[in-house]
Amino acid sequence: MARDPVREVRHDESQLVSSLELLRRRVAALEQSPGVVRPLLELVEVVRRHAIALQAQLELAEANLPQSVAREREELAERARALAERADALAGRERELAQAEGELAAERISVASRQAETEARERELYLRAKEHAESVSAVEGALAARADELARTEARLVAAETDLALRSDALAAPAERTEAASTHLAFLPRGEGYSIVELEGPAPAVGAAIALDGRELLVTKVARSPLPADARACIYVIPL
Repeated sequence: MARDPVREVRHDESQLVSSLELLRRRVAALEQSPGVVRPLLELVEVVRRHAIALQAQLELAEANLPQSVAREREELAERARALAERADALAGRERELAQAEGELAAERISVASRQAETEARERELYLRAKEHAESVSAVEGALAARADELARTEARLVAAETDLALRSDALAAPAERTEAASTHLAFLPRGEGYSIVELEGPAPAVGAAIALDGRELLVTKVARSPLPADARACIYVIPL
């Protein structure tokens, strides 16, 4: 705790006043004894001088008191300003944090909204893809059935064409047909092209499997020879 010189001086003065009062009473009681009074008067004088000195110290302390108080007030004011500046800085920081939290909350809401839109878009795309896959599957099934039907129809047409060609050959030239039945032609796929070869025996029927050049082949069509003036049958084959 800081010393208070004014309070100390006043305390000393109060003690001196009490001592003087006590001495005055003793002097009044001892006035009848001159030998004792003089030393007491001298003591009173010493005390009085000491009191005067203390009074001077008190006045000096009181004179210096405003300066020390002013310095303390200045220090307190400076600390108060520093605390106010610190409080303002903290308040500004708090406002910045509040603004940042608001922006973060808004960004979270925006992200959540975009995420919800993305999820909805993904669900929509999934449903569309599923519908498309089902449509494609249905179309592929229909196309496969149509292809089978067309293949059967083509086979029937080929068979009918072959039958008509054979009947036409039989009616037009029986002898020539008999000679031609001993051989027939084959329209063979080779690499990126085709070739026509002559085979022994009558032409096999559509759907028959034959072996030629080490390959298994399927007869898909029997028709007249593509060569001019040739009444023999020609088979069209594909690899098995």
